[in-house]
Amino acid sequence: MEKVAIKGALIGLLLLSVVSSTYASSLTGLQECQAIKNAAKKADCFDRQTKKMMQEENDRKQKEEVARIEAEKIAAEEKKLASERKEKEALAKIEAEKIAAEEKRIASERKKIEKAQKILQVVRRVQTRVGTGVSYRDYSGVISDPKFEVQSYLRESSDEMPEFSKSLSTAMDFYDVAGTIWAFQFEGPSVSRVTCEPSQERFISSVLKGVFIPKDSDVNRYCMGFVINAAVRASWTKASESIEASDRAIKKKNQEINRDQMK
Repeated sequence: MEKVAIKGALIGLLLLSVVSSTYASSLTGLQECQAIKNAAKKADCFDRQTKKMMQEENDRKQKEEVARIEAEKIAAEEKKLASERKEKEALAKIEAEKIAAEEKRIASERKKIEKAQKILQVVRRVQTRVGTGVSYRDYSGVISDPKFEVQSYLRESSDEMPEFSKSLSTAMDFYDVAGTIWAFQFEGPSVSRVTCEPSQERFISSVLKGVFIPKDSDVNRYCMGFVINAAVRASWTKASESIEASDRAIKKKNQEINRDQMK
């Protein structure tokens, strides 16, 4: 009995020496066991407290394990969410960059269209002036500045809207050619190469001579004028057709940009 009591006392002392605040409730139980006078009852009390503490330790370890597993799950979930968030942010950044690049491209295309519209208005002013009537003497002044502006545009921007630039250049070329053709009537070589048709000769001789032109005028010179005027007007017509083609090219480009912007 004394051995049992001594054993119980030693266990009690050992447990008391290692117990911590985690086992505060068990500490009270051990202290109560220590206070028991009867050795057998004391040993029994320490035995129950030992089992209780072992159970509490097992429970604590299980709870810690559950908590650890739960913490690992939470950490894994947080890591997953962080990864997904990072991926979404990366995708959002890429998408934002794509949108910004597209907006920049569209803005650039809009500027190209504005430049094209501006230079087209320059050529349209020539078209309007020609349509309302212009003399040969004034013609070179009418086309000289627009010709220079068109050439400047084509040097700097012809690659921006190739279809438009081609039509614009053609229009200005026809206006330029018209001036060259028109010059033959007043500054060209001998008119002897142009012969009047009978109907033209009769009209000039019976109606124009002596009234609108000198009686001794070379009839063929005025027949040449008919031919030249027809060629000049044909060039102007071709120029107008090219101007309309330029306008269609701008409208087409504008429609393409509008469709891209709606995507």
